Amino acid sequence: MDGNPFLINDPVLYFCLKYLSWGAGTVFVLSLVFQVVLPAIWTWSTKTWKDEEIEIAPEFRHPKQGHGFWRLHNSYLLIFPFLNLAIFSYYERVYVYTKILIESGVQFKAPKSQALQTVFEPFTTFYATIIFIIAALVGAVIFYVFTFCGGNIGEGEKKTIPRTDWLYDEGKARPICYVFSIFTHFIQFTIMAGWLGRHLLISLLGYGRLFTDASLGATLVPFHPDGMFGLSALEEIATSTTYVFVALGLVVTLWLLGVITTYGGWQYGLQTTGLPVGIIVFLIIAPYGIAITLEPAREKIVSAKIEALKNLDKGISENSYLLLDTFNKKDDRTLDLSKQWERHKTLEAIYDFISKVPDWPVRASNRWEILLKLVGAVAVPITVNRLIGKARIVTESEESDIEMI
Repeated sequence: MDGNPFLINDPVLYFCLKYLSWGAGTVFVLSLVFQVVLPAIWTWSTKTWKDEEIEIAPEFRHPKQGHGFWRLHNSYLLIFPFLNLAIFSYYERVYVYTKILIESGVQFKAPKSQALQTVFEPFTTFYATIIFIIAALVGAVIFYVFTFCGGNIGEGEKKTIPRTDWLYDEGKARPICYVFSIFTHFIQFTIMAGWLGRHLLISLLGYGRLFTDASLGATLVPFHPDGMFGLSALEEIATSTTYVFVALGLVVTLWLLGVITTYGGWQYGLQTTGLPVGIIVFLIIAPYGIAITLEPAREKIVSAKIEALKNLDKGISENSYLLLDTFNKKDDRTLDLSKQWERHKTLEAIYDFISKVPDWPVRASNRWEILLKLVGAVAVPITVNRLIGKARIVTESEESDIEMI
């Protein structure tokens, strides 16, 4: 298998990683430039940076009009470079750690090259092609709707007002709108949706087959030094997946908070329904998205632990009877008794070692760390937003008091 198999049947990934040789760091810089820096420079030079710089005809004035680039609504754009860094790092790290898992962790009856091919085989199927086509088509539709149909504000009874802000000028898309929408709606959505589909493919079909395909004959290593039956590489894969979900959580939360703050979330039910529901859905989907990668290995660990502990329990019991029998002998069998006692202690130590192996191939401390990161992805933006809101209220109150004096 030549190169990173994640590139198979995804022209965007192939173009970025194979043809242009872009790494995760390069993608981070490009995302920062086209989704943050370029819009900032453009709006600064065209005087659409702040709300008060945008001129609006009196007949078109509306609460949803005149929003500049410098607004909380756009703070989610700062997370996109980190999201892309996490996604492209995922592609690099998961491939590397999957090879480590196969080459130095799990033991196979079949050749290890066959096991590696089994994990990434789903990317050679029609499923991978469909994932890319759907992601690209939906991204293209979002780009078209946002760019060519988003220039009006609905007022009910089929009445519309031409939108004027940093992206539109009296209903017509500004040049920056095309650039912004291509990178943020078409390309970004294709990357995010493509990642989600490929993550599901390798988790459900790739790792699932790795541990269940009888032709591979996968067996765990009970006394592997990693203390997880040779599956510690999966912990690194889970960590890479966590970073992607954390970035996604930050993007969605900041976007919802921005819409609520800018447009008044009560109009859309976002503040009372949308935001809480979004948080709950994220805190359900994100842990599940991480767990599905580990579930096939968990079943294998539990099965191996039960079998190993069963055999050890039998050995300890048999040795206990031998100890008692030797001890009750009247002739001198001190040497035999000493050997049997050492064997008994060794069996108990092995039993204790095996029983402490976690059922999930992630250490307990790291499991809590993963959960805290996921919760923090939605809790931190909400907390900061509340603090900023309170600070703004205090500032406005002080300014009002000064004016009264």
